[in-house]
Amino acid sequence: MSRSIFVLILCMCFLMASAQDFDDWEECFEMLAETDDESVENWERLHEDLSGIPLHSIDINSCTRADLEQLGFLSNAQIDDIYDYARRYRPLRSLGELLLIRSIDGLRRRLLGYFLYIGEAKKKEPLNVKEILKRGSHEINTFVNVPFYTPEDNDKYLGYKYKHWLRYQFRYKSMIKAGLVASQDAGEPFFSGENKLGYDHYSYYFQMKDIGRLTNVVAGCFRASFGMGLIVNTNISYGKTSLANYTSVTGNAFRPHSSRMSGLSYFRGVGATVRLFRPLSFSAFISWRDVDATLNVDGTARTLVTNGYHRTPAEMKKKNNTGITTGGAHVDVDVKAFHFGATAVMSHFSRDLVPNTNQLVNRHRLKGNDFVNASIDYGYRSHRLSFNGETALSKGAIATVNRLIVKPWSPLSLMVLYRFYSFKYASLYASSFSDGSRVQNESGVFVSADYLPNRKWHLNLYADVAYHPWATTAASQSSTNIDTRFEAEFIPSEKLTIYGRYRLTIRQQDDADNHLRRCYVHRGRLAASARLNRLWQVGANVDACMSAFEQNDWGYTAGLSARFSWHWLSLKAIARYYYTTGYSARLYVIEGALPYTMNSQMLYGNGFRTTLFAKAVIGRHLSLASQFVLSSRSSASVSLRVKL
Repeated sequence: MSRSIFVLILCMCFLMASAQDFDDWEECFEMLAETDDESVENWERLHEDLSGIPLHSIDINSCTRADLEQLGFLSNAQIDDIYDYARRYRPLRSLGELLLIRSIDGLRRRLLGYFLYIGEAKKKEPLNVKEILKRGSHEINTFVNVPFYTPEDNDKYLGYKYKHWLRYQFRYKSMIKAGLVASQDAGEPFFSGENKLGYDHYSYYFQMKDIGRLTNVVAGCFRASFGMGLIVNTNISYGKTSLANYTSVTGNAFRPHSSRMSGLSYFRGVGATVRLFRPLSFSAFISWRDVDATLNVDGTARTLVTNGYHRTPAEMKKKNNTGITTGGAHVDVDVKAFHFGATAVMSHFSRDLVPNTNQLVNRHRLKGNDFVNASIDYGYRSHRLSFNGETALSKGAIATVNRLIVKPWSPLSLMVLYRFYSFKYASLYASSFSDGSRVQNESGVFVSADYLPNRKWHLNLYADVAYHPWATTAASQSSTNIDTRFEAEFIPSEKLTIYGRYRLTIRQQDDADNHLRRCYVHRGRLAASARLNRLWQVGANVDACMSAFEQNDWGYTAGLSARFSWHWLSLKAIARYYYTTGYSARLYVIEGALPYTMNSQMLYGNGFRTTLFAKAVIGRHLSLASQFVLSSRSSASVSLRVKL
């Protein structure tokens, strides 16, 4: 009964809405995210970053490379092509000129259309507090998830089963941004127990950009990345499948941490970048914050806990029990096509890190309470060839990653990436290209070919061979992994897109008798999307997986989707059936998303899953979105956005 009342209230709200176009870039974004089944967390973070960028806010006639880099879904080659074309032929008169850039496929061109615009050249104006307060924009977002089932171990949780968050952001052009994020996971106490201040997690930030020589300054919670991420990268770091299509360079940047993610994904303090003179810039930051840790009997820290959950007394006991002070600096020199940089980072823990070294996989993890890392990064970029890399040191151990991209002619791009990460190398905030989850204990070669023979076809092939000299979580001795993938996208017209991929991974891992054996995992996907008219769009997809190790497991999921868009109202339905014979044949799917929330699911077992979405714009300043999931774990979610 209560569920019916809930649905009725939403329908009444939709009927009250006044007519207004509903800009929905998330449709294109979801289609991009579906091509990558290994980096769901990064796609969630990128979705939040893009949600914080106002639509049609980047003027292509005056944008910088940094403006394009913040979009995240473009490769370095695509950024170069857009930037060079705009600089050569400016002023551009229409975004339709992007059709002339062959490296930009149809899906990314559509997505770019939501964030770019054509504007007249503008002079920089001095900051004026009165003008900032008058013309700045405010945005408030709220989200509530209500499960219609009782979670397992619910009686052990300190709080109720509802998940909710609150987000506020103030923005003045592209120069000033400030905000607050407060989030609560299901099961965590709210205004009670250890969370007497309300929400379990808070993130706050203030950012100013392009103020004289001060190109960027962030205070509060922020993310940072330098070079290729061998020392510091708390921004987005794509996996192999994304790297084949997008970017491997993290860039040099400070960004506000407007995400609900906790763990080691952000700093808290101050970071700033100053352009000393045209080719030289200097960045520095200082951070002091507490993190979660599992403690040993003597009070030292055994492991750092990064999931951010504080639902039970045991999880709450770990909350913010260890302090970290971190400082770092980066020098960056750009001379025409060449780039050079140097980074140094120091961290101090309030407790000694003492991992359980009886387990081989932990033998070379971080130990002690003071850590120092240093690196140099370098690169060269031209129209046909680009090279970039980074080499880092940690207590005498080395890590290096180097990438070469060659474009023999416009439709074809070839990439070769080599990395060597010593099993003794360790960096607390490192995140770069790897076969495993750490920048440690790995060497390998990744090659890929990206081919756009015409505007209808996009073909990509990659292969990666990785060697792990030390034990991993899956293998108690040296092991070798092979990963290959082929994907094809066919767009016969603007109304129809057909996509297919096949991926094979061969990993050496321990069997039940601790003998090293090869595990073969085959994954495939076939999807089609058709726009019937201005109102309707339909889609279908089939995903399959087969795993061969000690036993053979297989599974598949088949789904249908329909989308209706009319002025202020957008409706979407996804119906999916899935079947797997075991967990090793699990499947990953990405469905539609509410604002600032990426909805990704891991499916195994068998059953039906139906997801319903509804979005509407109410008046000029209010939008409402809802999601209903009908499955063995049914739930309802509502998101409300206010823009002033």
